[in-house]
Amino acid sequence: MKVVLPHWFDDSFKAQHLMDTAPYEFPDPPLLKPPRNTNIEGPTLSKDQKTLLRAIELAENGSSKRLKEDLKGNVWQGRKILLSATLALEAGRRETVEDLIERTGGTVVRASTPFLEEDAVEEVDVLVTRYREGSAYLRALKLHKTIGTLAWLFHVEYSGSLISPTKHLLHFPVRSQKIPELVGKVWLSVGNTPCEAYILPRKSRLVTILVRLANT
Repeated sequence: MKVVLPHWFDDSFKAQHLMDTAPYEFPDPPLLKPPRNTNIEGPTLSKDQKTLLRAIELAENGSSKRLKEDLKGNVWQGRKILLSATLALEAGRRETVEDLIERTGGTVVRASTPFLEEDAVEEVDVLVTRYREGSAYLRALKLHKTIGTLAWLFHVEYSGSLISPTKHLLHFPVRSQKIPELVGKVWLSVGNTPCEAYILPRKSRLVTILVRLANT
């Protein structure tokens, strides 16, 4: 998966064809570098946009160690957090993520096996999972627990702001399988970053659009 600047979408839209992604690709987009021997600055992202993009990059590329130097204090304030087995974190990666949680004021709760995650949900405040399905997810939903993705977890720890995971589409768990009614009919590209030509509809509006497309 390539992580690119939102400018790629804007520029492709304006040029009416897909631009080469190389100048826009993270972790070090050439487009953000000012031209040599000039005083012209390259395009910049807002602080919120940089935070969103970096959190997604950390979650996708497994580079959470890079986040340690930028952690934002006691953002979790003692909240108990359960990392679901659906995240498929390898041992070393999981230890790093747990360390980040503890460094930012959280307490890690561990289920002895994936089958006991539903019981562990009872004693936690936050469930971090990849998919919005399964007994642990449904239990957390019923108990009104906070449910978010790994990208959301990193965003909170990096920004120092405990925002709701429902505020951004990529911060809430996804389905593990495609929607049968939409397979081969609809292509959707979803991101967190608002730009000139890239404005996401409200969630209720998005659901309405999906239902209409599925019935066409």
